Amino acid sequence: MKTGIRKLWLRVLIYGGLVCCMVDAFLIEPHWINITRLSFGDHPSVRVVHISDLHHKGNRSYLMRIVATINQLAPDVVCFTGDLVEDVQYLDEALDALGHINVPLYGVPGNHEYWSGASFDRIGDCFRKTGGEWLVDRSAISLKGRLLLAGRSGKDINIRHAASELAMPGQRIEWDLVPAAISAPSVFHSTIDNSIAEKGNSSTIAPRAKRILLAHYPLEVKNIKNEKYDLILSGHAHGGQVRLPFIGSLIVPFGVDGYQMGVYATPAGRLHVSSGLGTFFLPLRFFCRPEITLIEI
Repeated sequence: MKTGIRKLWLRVLIYGGLVCCMVDAFLIEPHWINITRLSFGDHPSVRVVHISDLHHKGNRSYLMRIVATINQLAPDVVCFTGDLVEDVQYLDEALDALGHINVPLYGVPGNHEYWSGASFDRIGDCFRKTGGEWLVDRSAISLKGRLLLAGRSGKDINIRHAASELAMPGQRIEWDLVPAAISAPSVFHSTIDNSIAEKGNSSTIAPRAKRILLAHYPLEVKNIKNEKYDLILSGHAHGGQVRLPFIGSLIVPFGVDGYQMGVYATPAGRLHVSSGLGTFFLPLRFFCRPEITLIEI
C-alpha cells in the first residue's frame, strides 16, 4: 500500500513538474521581461539601453510594453542590435511602436532583416525621426559629441552562412564590409541630437567621448582589428532560449562562437550579448527571460 502511494506521489511530482515547466516555457517566460542594470567605470557619463532580437510577430501590446519600459528607464540613447521582424507584414507596426521611444534610437540589421527583405530605407527613416540612425557599416556622433557609435552590417557572415542576397530580390548588395573604425573622424555621418544637426567632423567630438560598436553577431568581435571600444553590443544568440541549470544553452545559432549571453572581456573592449526580447522557431523560453539592459558607461 505504501509503495503504491509513493509511486503515485512520484508520478504527480514528475508529471506536475513537466506541466509547470511547459507553462513557464510557453506562457510565462516569453513575455516576462528582465531589466538588467550594468555600470562600468568610476564615473559613468552615458546611459544606454540595449535591446535586441524583437522578432515582432504581431503582439503589439508586448511591443508597446517594451517601449514604455525603455522610456521609464530614461536612457540617453537606445541601441538595437538586429532582428526586428521575421515577416515584412509586421514591419510597419514594429516601426510605429519604436517611433514612440523618447530618445535617439540607433541600430544595425540582423539576419532576419536580410532574410525578410525588410526595407532598410523605412527602418532608417524611423530611427532618424527619433534623432538616431540606422548604422549599416556607418558611424554617427551623438549627445553633442559625447558619444560615438559605429555599426557593422554583418553582411560577410550572412553570405557565408545564409545566402541572404536571395532574400532581397531586385536589390544589389555590396558584400565588401566597410570598416567601422571610429578612430577616423572621416567615417562619421551626420546625426540629429536634440533636433540640432551636427556635422560629422572631429571638432564636434568631446575629448573623452565614449565609443560604442553595434554588431548583431557576437562573432564580429573577433573581426575587430586595431580598434578599441568602451562597449560592444550584440544579440542574435537569444541566450539559446532554452537553458538548463549548470549546463547552459542547449543550442545556439551560427555567428555566436561561445558568446551566448552576458558580459565578456575581449581585446577590442567589453562585449555585452543580449538574450533578446523575442523568440525564433518555437515561442518558448526556459531559464532565459527576455531582456532589456540599462548600461552606464
